Amino acid sequence: MSKTTREVMELLIKLELGSRIAVHGGMQRIGLHPGQHRLLEFIAGHPLCTQQSAADFLGVSASAVALSAKRLEKSGMVRRSTPSDNLRCNRLELTEAGRDAVKQADALLRQTERRIFSCLTQEETDRLGEYLERLLISLTGVPPEGLSIDCMAKGAAALCSCGSPENTEVNETEC
Repeated sequence: MSKTTREVMELLIKLELGSRIAVHGGMQRIGLHPGQHRLLEFIAGHPLCTQQSAADFLGVSASAVALSAKRLEKSGMVRRSTPSDNLRCNRLELTEAGRDAVKQADALLRQTERRIFSCLTQEETDRLGEYLERLLISLTGVPPEGLSIDCMAKGAAALCSCGSPENTEVNETEC
């Protein structure tokens, strides 16, 4: 049965929302707020990173990372330290509880991925990945490996500015 692009978009939105709800519930059981597992994973891969480098990588503000780091420190998952040569800089490292949370979050994400993709063969998964990459490039103009949150925002902003309700024709030279 043929689907319209609107129907496909609705399916993508429902898939994203459903997976987010499944992951969010599991993260709450681990003791994490939404998005904190990404910060923990970054810290795990970059011990003694700065809050600013984490913010840059995650595509969020430094104050958002500072708030998350404060919560994670309060819950015993992260330790913050300030180097004596730069009192404005906060460095982040995982505690044992933080390393355990990363392991639990990784297991939860793998379980969710297996559940979602269990109905597809490897070939179908590969094809779906290729289609999604093409759609991201179409939306943002940037290949997925070079795509940051900022690029996505710029691509979406360009789409919004030239595809407004008053202007139903998208001017591709402006986007």
